[in-house]
Amino acid sequence: MVVPGVYADGDIETDLLVDAHREALRETSFVWTETENRTGRVANVTDSTTSYRTVRFANATRYYFDTNGRTDRYQGRRVYYPVYNEYADGEDVYVRALSTSWADYRYDRVTANGIRSRFVRSVTNSVKRYLPVGSVSIEQIESAAGSRYRLTSTVPSETLAPFVEDYRVSAVVTQRGLVRNLTATYTTERSTATDTITFTHRYSSTVSDVENVAVSPPAWLPAAQRHLANGTRLSSP
Repeated sequence: MVVPGVYADGDIETDLLVDAHREALRETSFVWTETENRTGRVANVTDSTTSYRTVRFANATRYYFDTNGRTDRYQGRRVYYPVYNEYADGEDVYVRALSTSWADYRYDRVTANGIRSRFVRSVTNSVKRYLPVGSVSIEQIESAAGSRYRLTSTVPSETLAPFVEDYRVSAVVTQRGLVRNLTATYTTERSTATDTITFTHRYSSTVSDVENVAVSPPAWLPAAQRHLANGTRLSSP
C-alpha cells in the first residue's frame, strides 16, 4: 500500500483509510476546519450559502469550537444557530449561541465530559463521505514533514453517482493515513414545476497544527461568566 487503504494501482479501500485517519488523531491535538458552499442557479439568478465548522482541539476537556450552521431540536421544534461557540477550559464547557429568533446571545455552562470521539467523528466523516470512489490517481508530494500523497478522482461512489455530475475529489494524505486536506466539488439539479435549479457544491476540510495546539479563552468568556453568575442561561427561543 502507498498509504493505508490505497494501493499503487489506484484501488482504494476507504474504510481502511478512515481507520488510519482516526487512529492518527486518537491521542493528539489538532486544528480542524471545514467549509461547505452551495450556489444555486436558475436562469440568470444565483444564490449562495456558506457554512463552516472549526475546532481547536488540545484534548477532550480543553478545546474551542465555532460554527455558523448548527441546528438542534427543542421541544419538537427545529432551532437554527447562525452563531454557536463552545469553549472548554479543562473543567467546564461554556456555550455561546445566537438563534434566528433571539435578540441577543445566550449562554450555558456544563461539565466537560472528556469524550473526544465527538470531534474525531466529525473529522473522519468527510473522508467517509467523499472518498468512497472506485479508484484514485496518486501523486507523491515532498514536504518538510516527509512524503505525502495527493489522491484525486472524478468518479463518485455508487451511492452518489445517480445524483451528482462533474464530480472531483482531491485529498492530501500522510504516509500513516492522516488526511491533511480534502476538497470536493460537484453539481446537482432539482426540478420544480416551472424551472430546473442547478446547484454547485464546494467542500473543503483541513487538519493542521497536529501536536501543537494551545487554546486561549475567547473574548466573549467574561460576558458568559457574568450572565451565568446572574442566573441567565441558554434557554428555549
